[in-house]
Amino acid sequence: MSDNLYSIWLVPRKDFLIPLADCINHNSFISKQPAFIPHMTLFTSGKNILDDFDNYVSQLKYQSIKLRVESLIKDEESYYMNYYLKLSNTKELDGFFDNIKQLDISSNYQLKPHISLSYGANDFSDFVTYDFSEDIIFDELVIMEYSPKGSTKAVLDFKILKSYNLQTQKLIKY
Repeated sequence: MSDNLYSIWLVPRKDFLIPLADCINHNSFISKQPAFIPHMTLFTSGKNILDDFDNYVSQLKYQSIKLRVESLIKDEESYYMNYYLKLSNTKELDGFFDNIKQLDISSNYQLKPHISLSYGANDFSDFVTYDFSEDIIFDELVIMEYSPKGSTKAVLDFKILKSYNLQTQKLIKY
């Protein structure tokens, strides 16, 4: 068991990624918090699941996943789920999640579909939100490593280990 956690993210397709990154960069600057890559956390494990990631993605049949934006949520009590877009849960996403949690069946991670637009903020008055589309399409999976303690340092230490494009079915190792 590692001191760090491993997460698998769904990353938005480029035409959604850029406006989301603009929102995150603006909000991070305003709140004096680090910026991060727009993503939806699909799964988290305390076990090193890196070696099993390649086998998992080689069996995927998805080219993309489309989720609807339901609402904007503000929660000053949470560091990571602080200012975010709540996303719909679909049968396709549930199937994806059920499949991926086989990487670590002991993980107690609960899927809460969302995209954070800021971490660790306590004043949202000058924040911008994403209002470019009602749906967001994801076409990339990323496995990354990070510290479980929500903090500025933890975000700065996010480490992407591998990326898999669902469209091209290409794996990139970092």
